[in-house]
Amino acid sequence: MKKTGAILGTRVSRRNVLKGGAAIAGVTAVTGFPMVWAQNLKDITLNHTGMSYSTLPDIARQATKDLGFKVEMSVVDHPGLLNRVANDPKSIDVADVEVWQNKVLIPQGVLQGIEIAKIKNWGDLTPLYTEGTFAGKEVSRQGDAPIEFIYRPSLEEGGPSAQKTDWVNFVPGVFNADTLGIRPDLVGREVSTWADLISPDFKGKAAILNIPSIGIMDAAMVNEAMGIVKYGDKGNMTKEEIDKTIATLIEAKKAGQFRALWTSFDESVQMLGSQEVIVSNVWEPAVKELQKAGKKVKYAYTVEGYNKWLIGAYVASQVKDRGYKIVKVGLTVNFPIGIYSSKYKSWAEIPDGATIAIPNDPTNGGRVLLLLQDKGAIKLKDGVGFKPTVADITANPKKFKIIELEAAQTPRSLADVAAAAINTNYAVDAKIEPTSAILREDAKGPYVNLIAVRTADKDKPWVKTLVDVYHSPEIKSFIAERYKVAVLAGW
Repeated sequence: MKKTGAILGTRVSRRNVLKGGAAIAGVTAVTGFPMVWAQNLKDITLNHTGMSYSTLPDIARQATKDLGFKVEMSVVDHPGLLNRVANDPKSIDVADVEVWQNKVLIPQGVLQGIEIAKIKNWGDLTPLYTEGTFAGKEVSRQGDAPIEFIYRPSLEEGGPSAQKTDWVNFVPGVFNADTLGIRPDLVGREVSTWADLISPDFKGKAAILNIPSIGIMDAAMVNEAMGIVKYGDKGNMTKEEIDKTIATLIEAKKAGQFRALWTSFDESVQMLGSQEVIVSNVWEPAVKELQKAGKKVKYAYTVEGYNKWLIGAYVASQVKDRGYKIVKVGLTVNFPIGIYSSKYKSWAEIPDGATIAIPNDPTNGGRVLLLLQDKGAIKLKDGVGFKPTVADITANPKKFKIIELEAAQTPRSLADVAAAAINTNYAVDAKIEPTSAILREDAKGPYVNLIAVRTADKDKPWVKTLVDVYHSPEIKSFIAERYKVAVLAGW
């Protein structure tokens, strides 16, 4: 939502403040703010989005107090964040993006350049980000080292730049390193190597991260610790290295090694805290969270070292702001969000006052609310567009209690709620058959993916050929036969 006011005879909006540098203030001090009268600045709301371990309510409250305008933080999962920044940057002002996601976002041109001169404490930041060194020595370049992505050639060009410049793609935020989280009261012996993650001693009591781009690094640490593979660069594996890494995971899973595969911070905390799992690769903040709650959990000191991970604060750009000239030339497929229930066989059976779980991010939560309105379950304010919130509900005749959860958690909520809205990918991961949805989006709704090209290319013959081939009966039949209702043709 945009608020406006006057700045010395001009209008101020959230986006204007961002362009002037104020968006960075919540992460690191910035100079060179545009002059904004205090009574107008208070009308600004900054949307800050990221993972649950970095977008914390206490930080939002303190930032709001310090900056004089409202800072709102929302939590999404990894796929949801990438999707929003890449496809809907207008919905985010600042995003806590992990460095490896640069490979996707920089080529998309959706990140706004940040001038180093406006970052007051740039010289105080860890050289791991700014120089690629630590204690005067060059650090490993395996994986996605931040020094390879942080600099950009100019304000307009995202790069990345191999040389230091006056512009960056992101402001360094969180730096941390991961190893194995263990229950010392339950493991029964010392855990000191990544190989212990698939040790038979912990069969059925181990867990591993199910975010491929991150989990594969931990799996590589396991393989190297066991002497199965010696990697040239874990961040750029050869096909043979990938095959061997995956084979080790498949073998371990078939043998019953893993109690679970986790996908979110909350899941990892729950598993180690409930004693379902006694050894797992986890993010360090999860260990701190459990220790704070009085749980006997600690980080193992693995002889092979830790996996480091880094987050930067990115300012989202927009097609309109950046002047990109692109145009839609055709529709592709829709991954319909569905409403599922383990208690009721049809939507008509859902009783008055029932609890319905929906995703807590604006895009997917909005999709569900529009679906509920389309089916007559609720009514929304006029003109809310494609991202309504629970606050936009004007009528709820069956008095449903709508609760918002992280999208990845909605499948796990089915035991506790009457129904839950679940994205197709999470339904499939949770072994929920997409055909079992009691409500589902239509194939040709507003969330169909599309084919877009540069405006200058829209009338070129190859564009028509591409669209015609994609829209052929053969492709449509393939989608229907292969994916059933999990993926729907949108044309």
